[in-house]
Amino acid sequence: MRARSIGLLLALSACSALPALAGPSAAVQIARAGSVNQTLIVAQGNQPISATADLRVTLFDAPFGGLQVGNAVEFQNVPVKNGQADVQVNFGPNCFDGRRRYIQVEYRVIGQGRNFIAMPTRQEVQIAGMAQYAAVAGRVLNAVAGPPGPPGPQGPAGPAGAAGPAGPQGPAGPSGGPAGPQGPQGPQGDPGPQGETGPQGPQGDPGPQGPQGPQGPAGPSGAGAALLKIATGKVGAIDSGPAFRFTFASQSAPIDPAFDGENLYVPLLTSGRVVQIRARTGTQVRIVNLNNTFAFPTGAAYDGTKVWVPTGQGMAIINPEDGTFQTFDFGVQNRGIAISNGTVYICSPNLGQVFAFPINTTDGTPSRTWVIPTPNGIVANPTGVFVSSSSTGQIYRIIGTDANATVVRTTGGQPRRMLIANGTVYVADGAANRIYSFAVDGTGSVTTNTVGLSAPTSMVFDGENILTTTQLGLVTAYSLPAFTPVASAQLQIGMDSLTFDGRNVWVGNSLNNYIEKR
Repeated sequence: MRARSIGLLLALSACSALPALAGPSAAVQIARAGSVNQTLIVAQGNQPISATADLRVTLFDAPFGGLQVGNAVEFQNVPVKNGQADVQVNFGPNCFDGRRRYIQVEYRVIGQGRNFIAMPTRQEVQIAGMAQYAAVAGRVLNAVAGPPGPPGPQGPAGPAGAAGPAGPQGPAGPSGGPAGPQGPQGPQGDPGPQGETGPQGPQGDPGPQGPQGPQGPAGPSGAGAALLKIATGKVGAIDSGPAFRFTFASQSAPIDPAFDGENLYVPLLTSGRVVQIRARTGTQVRIVNLNNTFAFPTGAAYDGTKVWVPTGQGMAIINPEDGTFQTFDFGVQNRGIAISNGTVYICSPNLGQVFAFPINTTDGTPSRTWVIPTPNGIVANPTGVFVSSSSTGQIYRIIGTDANATVVRTTGGQPRRMLIANGTVYVADGAANRIYSFAVDGTGSVTTNTVGLSAPTSMVFDGENILTTTQLGLVTAYSLPAFTPVASAQLQIGMDSLTFDGRNVWVGNSLNNYIEKR
């Protein structure tokens, strides 16, 4: 549990240490220039470091895998206190376009070796002006800011209205002789009408900002879990009821969406379309018709600029800004896609091949092809690509576009869906209620975890838990690293896709043609 908390604290320290910016416009200007103030968390094992260290930071477009953005930056002799180091990082221009960005931190403590050690989890960039996450930033700022300063002094009052007329004078005393006593004062005249209100005085200067409020207590799973909930608005691991449901036309079969930081791109397997949906509101942006009902789009992935979709004849590359697309033919009934280090990998189970394409391809020509029996699952991180062979029960690894794919593990069963979380590869068995796991660095053996009463159909990592859904519609959240169930919800049969949008999990049902946000 301690290791999980440290990893989450690294990924979310931005939520508790947002810098004081002049305002959202200033944050956007900083982001466009490629320069950000960032509090980095540095831990050795499970313990925060207090030492002088060299740091190397690299920007990516995803918390796991994804593509490098801009230039890596190194810092020498940085003071690290209680696991925190404050730096200003400039990755170069045009690194921030409003979508989420993540920093990989590597460190070497002075006097403790020459090699850099990579932190196991990336840290999200803490720019309050990142456009589609303004609501999240607002929650974080409200959670950590102190009370407002006192109001400025009241402006001067306007001039008084004119006085009313005097009342009548009392009667005079008798004449002659000494003056008689003064008569009683006559009654007071009626007050005159109230004068008009004077103009409002100028507003006083604002009072000084109040001190920062104390940080709230840690949640039950440690500080990282508490900050995750503050930053994302999550309520529990899996809600029992949907926030809302998006229903597609009959026989659409929605499956395996991609997420670009703002929108979901949902392939409709049987109608040859991809639907773009705003994740926060569930509103439809557009429908991209691939112009062929036999296109069979089977998944999607986002490379930081474009959306890639494997199809029955090859692939489609969609421009998220206007929905225009290109198509290229290769393979047969392609399924499974991963992106790493500027290369897109797509599986063709029927041909027993995996194809690689540069993300800047103009003609759709593969840069490399590997022969892997029945490649049914694929996942990538910056060090390589893992492919599951459902017919041999083996997991292959591809490094870049090297000529060979190497068998790295034998799980048995029929391995299919895959994901990487906290330095571990997780593989779902397509025929039995099992999920296999092994260390991404090649150490240790394969662990077998039992899930539900039927085979898992999809998996997703939400930054804290792994969620699975099974053929019988059971969705379960498992805490890491022990893979212990912490929450579940029984949904309809046919639930076969899971997507995390930074706040909520979307569960898809291709049998009944809907996805719902939970």
